[in-house]
Amino acid sequence: MPAKSPVLVDLKFDPAAIAKSLETAFPDRGSINLADPASKSTDLSQVDYALLWKPDADLFQRAPNLKVIFSGGAGVDSMMSIAGLPDVPIVRFVDRSLTTRMSEWVVMQCLMHLRDVQGHFRNQRQRLWAPQHGPEAADVTVGVMGLGVLGCDALAKLKVMSFLPRLLPADVSLLASGHVGTRIWCVVIKKC
Repeated sequence: MPAKSPVLVDLKFDPAAIAKSLETAFPDRGSINLADPASKSTDLSQVDYALLWKPDADLFQRAPNLKVIFSGGAGVDSMMSIAGLPDVPIVRFVDRSLTTRMSEWVVMQCLMHLRDVQGHFRNQRQRLWAPQHGPEAADVTVGVMGLGVLGCDALAKLKVMSFLPRLLPADVSLLASGHVGTRIWCVVIKKC
């Protein structure tokens, strides 16, 4: 029986934490951690599986025989424009903690925009007191484009904060049909 191909790992997170996790992560096949300087010149032509987050631009030329790519973070945007992206399945992770933290980020950004936090910071640096009277959340429309796992969670949190959600017609039909969880999401704010 041939040896199993190691898992290629190219994650742009804390290198020490990744290295520690990989010590026991794939006992039956091992791994190649591209954060390890010793792996930079490793032949990747026989690697079948890759766990990636914002991979290096030459990765797909170096690993031309991938069978599956696992995204190590939310979204796959960072991979889509890299030359040589193979026509293989890209698997995304859905993690409760990641979903919660990302949708909290969306809510924070909406609130920062609503309360013009950057304007307050600018005034603070200039030692100015300028009262600002912005609208309430209920007076602001937030467009949610895409009702994937993150989009749905963000939408639910924004509704709790009283923002007015606006869905694209395609998303409304997806929501009505129950086919939610497969779309890329983005949040855009505009004043009514």
